Amino acid sequence: PMTPEKQLDLILYRLEQRGRGILLFHDTKKHTAAMLPRFLRELKARGFRIVALVPGPGPMETAP
Repeated sequence: PMTPEKQLDLILYRLEQRGRGILLFHDTKKHTAAMLPRFLRELKARGFRIVALVPGPGPMETAP
């Protein structure tokens, strides 16, 4: 099992190496939830930004 601190260090290391990225947290682990507040503060402190992805209008209709 990974501690919240180790998880945070690993995620931030990988993000810094690439300089950008898309992160998707979809697990139900307590250590992930415990790590999130500090993670968000670290992203802001390091100049990263967070964007929300929303569904688009759907498939475009093609002309006959």
